Amino acid sequence: MTTTSPTTNRFNRLYAEHHKVLYAFLLGHTNNKENAADLLQETFVRVWQHIGEVESIPVERQRFWLLAIARNQLRDFARRQATRQRTELVLREQSEHRIAEGNPALVVEAKAQRERLSTALCALPENLRVVLTLHLVGELTSAEVGEMLNRPAGTVRYQLSQARALLTKTLKCEESI
Repeated sequence: MTTTSPTTNRFNRLYAEHHKVLYAFLLGHTNNKENAADLLQETFVRVWQHIGEVESIPVERQRFWLLAIARNQLRDFARRQATRQRTELVLREQSEHRIAEGNPALVVEAKAQRERLSTALCALPENLRVVLTLHLVGELTSAEVGEMLNRPAGTVRYQLSQARALLTKTLKCEESI
């Protein structure tokens, strides 16, 4: 017979009592079942990380605490979506502009640049590549990357700087060849 810890019991109680309301809240804001489910999961990951704080919150206020966490997850999600949409729009406009110019050399050059960048990224040491990818592709702040990788935010910022410097150096060397 296995017994669960008080922490696990507290988490399970919070989930059982509030997951439907939080899911409905997130679904109402995203209008997408998959996004709402992902955000609910992210919300409860954050709850688990801060489960010790629940003891100091009166039971009648715990739902508001959970909603605040979910609201923060929504805000981060909206930022990531907005950045992704802006990037896609810029890339689409650039692509359409190149095609409209009818200059196949520009298309070939852009493809070659993407390939050089991809090669340079692959050549980075794994720890720098992971930090840079989480920051740029995952659109996480240095604090969020640090939290995810269990590193101080300052270390992450330093590693981002190192990764960018190595990329710049690698790409400049390739241009001079």
